Amino acid sequence: MKAKDLKIGNYVDIDGITQYIIGIQSHNGINDEMNVFETVRTNLRPQQSSKDPLIFAKDCKGIPINQYNLQNFGFYHIGSADGECLMLECGDYTIDYIDYKGENTLVLYSPVLNKNNSEIVDFYNPTYLKNINYVHELQNFYYSFTGKELKVISQVTEV
Repeated sequence: MKAKDLKIGNYVDIDGITQYIIGIQSHNGINDEMNVFETVRTNLRPQQSSKDPLIFAKDCKGIPINQYNLQNFGFYHIGSADGECLMLECGDYTIDYIDYKGENTLVLYSPVLNKNNSEIVDFYNPTYLKNINYVHELQNFYYSFTGKELKVISQVTEV
């Protein structure tokens, strides 16, 4: 992973442990033989002291999106058992996690307004977010779309 794919507050997997980013730094090479490298600081390793090994951005792994970590961010179940999905309201829009052609996919739905444009009567116009496969990508999309952080509101674990 590259530092440009991350922002402060992103959840990532480092050595099998979920951590969130509290700092990102790019280190320029002193000479042509040293390449630029990028490091991150996390909630579990807030300081880059000489006794701690550096956490390189390239060693961060994405956390795959699934129903449990979406519920941690406030997505909730809607629909019947046959057509169940998870949904998160984003102002007048929703982000749904649905089974689309055999794959779970995030979909952004925009509102359909009544003739006076005064009331939402349905949600349609799906935009399939097929390139969002990891929690940090969803966090980044949500922030760019709403201007707000996607926060963990509960801890739902697999049973």
